[in-house]
Amino acid sequence: MLARAMDAARIGLAIVCYLLLVPGLLAMALFMLRPPTMPEVCDRPERTFARERYRVEVCITSDFDTRQEFVRLRIYDHEERHLLAHRRFVFLMDYTDGEIDYLENSIRYTDATKTQNIDLPEEKSLLFPPTKWDWLTANLIRLTLEP
Repeated sequence: MLARAMDAARIGLAIVCYLLLVPGLLAMALFMLRPPTMPEVCDRPERTFARERYRVEVCITSDFDTRQEFVRLRIYDHEERHLLAHRRFVFLMDYTDGEIDYLENSIRYTDATKTQNIDLPEEKSLLFPPTKWDWLTANLIRLTLEP
């Protein structure tokens, strides 16, 4: 009877170890395989859109092998307490229009991430004030992928 109890305890311990080990290894693998999040150059100017002040964080990481610049754009309130919007996009170094344009009520940028034609990056914009959907996706991304 004691031998059966010891076998059951060993089996239970093995199951608990397995249930703890597998998710831990998966989380560690996801952490190790995610793309680098340390940008080379960051700028945080304060800008006014739609008569409101915002802090605009633009971080750029250059990859000279692929001739691309990876850009992270984050919009904060002017006191930098709340993240309001988040965008990731790619500039092509050989493309002349790879810039961010700050307009009165929006930010316009070109994105070569998911283009149909590699020679013509897609033009996108972020409207102000950012929507609740912008806030939700920005904070979900920040909490799960890149703090």
